[in-house]
Amino acid sequence: MSNLFKKLNLEIKPEEQLEILNPVIVKQQEAVSEKELVPSFWISGGMRYLKNPPSILSKYQQGRFSYLARGMSELNWVWGDNAGVDNVRSLLSKLNGFLVNITRIAIIIQKPGYEVPTHRDLIVGSNYSNLKDSYSTFLGSQELIYFGEDWFHKLLEIPKNTYHSDQNYFGLRIPISEKPGENGRPYVINEDGKKEYYDFGNNLFLLNEAHYGHGADPVDFYRGVIIVDGKLNLEHLDKYS
Repeated sequence: MSNLFKKLNLEIKPEEQLEILNPVIVKQQEAVSEKELVPSFWISGGMRYLKNPPSILSKYQQGRFSYLARGMSELNWVWGDNAGVDNVRSLLSKLNGFLVNITRIAIIIQKPGYEVPTHRDLIVGSNYSNLKDSYSTFLGSQELIYFGEDWFHKLLEIPKNTYHSDQNYFGLRIPISEKPGENGRPYVINEDGKKEYYDFGNNLFLLNEAHYGHGADPVDFYRGVIIVDGKLNLEHLDKYS
């Protein structure tokens, strides 16, 4: 099995992609990026989220809280009622035994003409061998536990966990595109430091979120993924790949 990505044998229908995508395009809600260091290159929507995040948070912190807490299944995660939720719930129910639990589900859409810079998605409380510091996902040379951002670390007690390493640092993704079946130009940085592009059509897939970084070159249409955060049991992967 590739340690960068893996295609699953489950598909999302083209009409379901458009039902989910079109309201996100109309709303044009900017997605929050880590520490807001880059111009906005994507828009977002949510399907599953924390019901009651702390009220003391700033707008930026509100936008980041569910992302940073996505490894914490004990929190109160709830489904929304937006377009396509029922279809996604039905689709994910077919991953019996493989998808153990679900926390956050987010819709992330790349804007036409914009590059998604190389980045990583880490799990708070997990140990990584290539961090710059404990409060960012930036690459470095230190082995550290990732604590998210400092304000988040102060709000919650974060137990050390092996969440990410237990599932080979994979995260589950559902492709979504204005041109269903065309994934655009997403990539993962491989061991040689080069971009390795992938396109799985309408199939769900696993993406290595942590080792080398991932991003997407610009295209002239809206495309992206539905990110399904939750615990995976790789012992059941063979049934779906």
